Amino acid sequence: MAEQDTSARRTASAAREAFMKRAEELWDEFNAWYDDHPDATFDEMEEELGLQRRTVLGELLELSLQRRDLGAGPEAPACERCGRPMVFKGYGRKKVHGLEVDAEIPRAYYVCPHCKVGVFPLDQRLHLRRDSWSEGVVREAARLGTTQPSFAIASETLSRLTHLGISESTVWRHHGEVAGAIEQKLENEEQEVPYLFSWSELEAMEWVAPQRPVEEHASVSIDGLTIRIREEGYREVKMVSVSEVVVVTEGEASSEAEMGTGGREEEGVRGGADGLKLVSHSYRAVLGEPGWPSERLSCGRDNGWKSKRLCISCPCGAKSEARPFGR
Repeated sequence: MAEQDTSARRTASAAREAFMKRAEELWDEFNAWYDDHPDATFDEMEEELGLQRRTVLGELLELSLQRRDLGAGPEAPACERCGRPMVFKGYGRKKVHGLEVDAEIPRAYYVCPHCKVGVFPLDQRLHLRRDSWSEGVVREAARLGTTQPSFAIASETLSRLTHLGISESTVWRHHGEVAGAIEQKLENEEQEVPYLFSWSELEAMEWVAPQRPVEEHASVSIDGLTIRIREEGYREVKMVSVSEVVVVTEGEASSEAEMGTGGREEEGVRGGADGLKLVSHSYRAVLGEPGWPSERLSCGRDNGWKSKRLCISCPCGAKSEARPFGR
């Protein structure tokens, strides 16, 4: 059994007492500020509290963790390299910046005396990264980096909403990390999933986990164009969109008629025909290899979507027997 130092841990009563003391300090600090700003608006009061919120919530998180083992279990973990028991070396603190909190978390540290490899078990349990950013911050930074006009604007938006100081270059790195992971996942799927398979082989493909699968009717539309890339020449871009086809009820049709737009202003609804509309859209674009002529890319065969009926429309006119595109 590992010998453990408990200096970083607290009893439940000690942790509660420490937090109540901090809450009283927050009460005094905010009310002192409010006394100095009696005409403060709601937004100004929220802004002042937001500046202190990250620290106070971080302290609450730290105290809650200190009530537990901080990753120091009754048995020392085994080294992943040699399998021998590791040796407890104390607690190391780690700063973590999340979407709502700034925390400094003490974690038990173990070292293998043979391999000289160290590990923080709590990091694995809490899914802490090697840097100081939480997974939530990385995820939202990547999302804003994609949806905002620039990384500078994404950085400013994230900082303003969360009171988290994050630079443009950090948003750029997080965006690249998440985008790279998504690209790698798609590449792996393309290697594992066969380009073509028949309906008789569909059962063997059940291991492919669908995301919001279309259960009844689907509309698959494919189009493409040729673009010129410097130092590479002409390459073809193909894009496929998959939508679920749903029947419009009489009540929905009446409401859409009153709108005068056929329901096309409804969020998430595009296209459609009398009595039908398209919802739940998904898209995929593929850049062809240099030298691919347009007739070598398939439009209708590589559908892989589980539905009872497929409505195929292909404005580009490519042949279904041609070379398939990747999903």
